[in-house]
Amino acid sequence: TMINIAWNCIEANQRCGAWYADPTRARPEFVYFKSTDGHYGIWDFNLRRANLHLLPIIQASKGMLLVDSTRRGKSIPDALSKTIPLWCAVINGAQAQRRNRNRIAITTGIPEREALYNEDAWEEYRKRIFIPPDVISESERAQMEERLPELVNKFLASSFFSHMPDLQWPLRPLWITPQSSNIPSLNHSSSRVDQSTTPLANAQMNQSFYPVICISASKTGTTDTDQTRVEHLDYNYVQGSGDDHESWSIGLTPDLFWTYHDQLLTCEKEKLEDLVKQIVAIRATN
Repeated sequence: TMINIAWNCIEANQRCGAWYADPTRARPEFVYFKSTDGHYGIWDFNLRRANLHLLPIIQASKGMLLVDSTRRGKSIPDALSKTIPLWCAVINGAQAQRRNRNRIAITTGIPEREALYNEDAWEEYRKRIFIPPDVISESERAQMEERLPELVNKFLASSFFSHMPDLQWPLRPLWITPQSSNIPSLNHSSSRVDQSTTPLANAQMNQSFYPVICISASKTGTTDTDQTRVEHLDYNYVQGSGDDHESWSIGLTPDLFWTYHDQLLTCEKEKLEDLVKQIVAIRATN
């Protein structure tokens, strides 16, 4: 299945994602796709957060699972619903231009840097942004696509472009949330993704692209704090609080949480704060 293909490459998007991705299964690379790069009217491919180190890993693993979470009122963070689609589209556009430049240079003898952009190169993906359904409007998607040539040219003109590996297939984002019971249908004729047709257990992968599977781990809350029960504990669930953990964690960090998660998740509620303080103190003395 598509999930199995990408299973060897689980990455946590900073900062929320680190709370939801077990480091014994996730890869250690630092990954930072920032929501603001995808905010309305900004729609940027930020060279300070180019994340090009992921491309060889995606290529070797034939895909990637990227974990993140979001605040109340959203099912998918902007980093996954807009920044990632822009990133994939810019990488695809740059790769298409590189392939076309190489073809023109070989057939005409024109230096690569002078070869012109060919509108037909990698036509299936080059000019398209794939977005999650019912999250981004068609109007916004169209405006994002209008920005694409500018963003591709910005990347091509940078020193980062020379570090981009040649990709066999284009990148394509897909989305899964706690509310998902189906994996997205791979409908190549649409820039939107049908989330309702293929059961997760039955989804088969015909590899013609690298899936970038965006997993939004947040259960969608209906209020600022939802009463939730896990095993023997009742607690208030605050959606997206992983992005502001300094305000509540008493020094607990994602790596400490995962190191001691068995103890933390089985601790009595009244003793939990003391246990966290003990764990933080142990780290401070080591």
